[in-house]
Amino acid sequence: MNKGLRCVCLLTSLTLLGGTITEASVTRVGATTAAIVTNTRGTAVAYDSVNHVYLLVSTMGILQGRFVDGNGAAIGNPFKIQTSGNFTLFPTVAFSPDVDGGAGGFLVVWHESVLPTLATVNARTVSFGKAGPAGAESVLSVEGSFWEQPPAAAYSTVSQEFLVTWTKIGWGVRAIRTDNAGVPKGAVFTITLTGQYEALSSVAYNPTTNQFLVAWEGWSLAGNFGFLDARLVQAGVSQLLGAAPTRLMAGGGIFISDVAYNPVTNQFLVAWYRDAGGSAKAMLGRLVNADATLPGNVIALSSIWKSNDALGLAYSTRTGTFFMVSHDGRNSPASCNCEDGGVEIDRTGTPVDNGIAVTASGDGKPNFYPRIAASADAPNWLVSASHNFQYAEVQLLAGTPSGPPPPPPPAKSAPLMEIDTPSANAQVSPKSFLISGFVHVYAWPVGGGAPTFLGVASQGTPQRPDVAGIFGAQFVGSGYSLSTAPLAPGTYDVTVYAHSSVGNTMDGRVVRVTVVDSIPMMYVDSPAVNQTTSQNLTVTGWALDLLSPSTSGVDAIDVWAYPAGGAPPVYVGPATYGVSRRDVGTAFGSGRFDASGFELSTPIAPGVYTLVVFARSTVTGTFNNARAVPITVR
Repeated sequence: MNKGLRCVCLLTSLTLLGGTITEASVTRVGATTAAIVTNTRGTAVAYDSVNHVYLLVSTMGILQGRFVDGNGAAIGNPFKIQTSGNFTLFPTVAFSPDVDGGAGGFLVVWHESVLPTLATVNARTVSFGKAGPAGAESVLSVEGSFWEQPPAAAYSTVSQEFLVTWTKIGWGVRAIRTDNAGVPKGAVFTITLTGQYEALSSVAYNPTTNQFLVAWEGWSLAGNFGFLDARLVQAGVSQLLGAAPTRLMAGGGIFISDVAYNPVTNQFLVAWYRDAGGSAKAMLGRLVNADATLPGNVIALSSIWKSNDALGLAYSTRTGTFFMVSHDGRNSPASCNCEDGGVEIDRTGTPVDNGIAVTASGDGKPNFYPRIAASADAPNWLVSASHNFQYAEVQLLAGTPSGPPPPPPPAKSAPLMEIDTPSANAQVSPKSFLISGFVHVYAWPVGGGAPTFLGVASQGTPQRPDVAGIFGAQFVGSGYSLSTAPLAPGTYDVTVYAHSSVGNTMDGRVVRVTVVDSIPMMYVDSPAVNQTTSQNLTVTGWALDLLSPSTSGVDAIDVWAYPAGGAPPVYVGPATYGVSRRDVGTAFGSGRFDASGFELSTPIAPGVYTLVVFARSTVTGTFNNARAVPITVR
């Protein structure tokens, strides 16, 4: 993907694999909008048919969620989902009408970095009725998961349980069943583990048979080819069905899959990316019967919208069609590969047209890892994506209804005041932070004490056409913003008071924030957890402080080794800091983190140790960041 070229991505007259050029029947509705404005890599989205809202989740560090209405407009503020401050990546989300005591809600699943097991698989329920988390957080697996590949989840309405699948460290696909509180039902079990690099699973549910279909990619070293397999799992028990997986395709490199169920035909559609070398790269698909037999051949879905790490597929009961979303893969002067796009697919698995550019970010910067969910109430889909790793964005799509619409939902009241930033439970800088929303502002210490007056917000800036679109054009000037004066570190309830010129009354809204003076982050690349090393020890990794205004925020790295027997720790030495790590700078969206790497090579005596790497922050002047790595030295 060319990240340096700035251009507008347009759909040109290219011929679809195996088809002819036609006009797209799905259209973009409204603008592509930023919904969770914080660094992100993975996003996911699902639809709540009880409360008629979508849930968007996003993370590259701290997992957050935000509700989006049926028109694609964000509701309320983003909220934190995870309970810890650990680094998280690549979430997924699935809907259940039975979460939150039958009020409807979601199961959110993610990878979380917890030493010494590298990454756990965690889950938590979220509901619209609770305006955020609806229950306690659960740990689903501690054996170590591959956090660069998102987990997958689907819900059984008959057995009233979720099936969650993920890639384990060392390859292979694991799974677990959970109840509507996200609590495991039984032990972790294996979907596939044959030593053939099985990974990147996807899952969909068939209520007619009460079975899940799980699909995954793999690579045969013996035959030197990639493959895509699928297998049924019986809901209610941890049972694989059939004597062996169903092979959907073999040959070439096969990457990333997604699967969706069509209740009209009682069939699944599985989509995937195949690279057969040279220009032979495309998104392919295949129908799978309810019993996992194959009714036809592989189908070419798109040679335009394709990528080995970007795929979302969802079936709309209101249009009777699927929509597949991926990246612009043309790699031509007419395309900068910056926008995501996709194709509508009919019930036979045939694309109805060449597709459309789904996102319209407009700044020439790329979008990553798109996901999609279908509304159960309207002929719409909502697409989510990571825009340049800087924020999570959403885009509404509209199709053509295939039948009468469902009854309209009952009218709901809307708040007349909102705090857009900071989000609830956000961590903010002590120097200044932005308050904006839709105006005196105070910060009340949570532990008690007199409030601090933060200032009078500027009214009318920014303008709020979104509010005007809901309440009328006279409210376009209802926005306000305030960059606060410095505030001492601590936890506060920031209260925004608005005075009504009509009723001569004050209305208030509260958001809790924690003012921090440092957000340190670090990762040890080598040695790996529980690695056996030689006496010539090499330690590498990266460290930074996100609140550093101009540099990486770290100026020293010290390494200590703590013997397993309880003897005094051994000072291993200072690491060289400032090693080039442009991947880290790219991931965190700033060149000031490009020189955040560290390395140390030194002899060490044999033994079993917990190696601890300490980083000193230039923001606080203290060693406020540490990572532990158990090792054995031979």
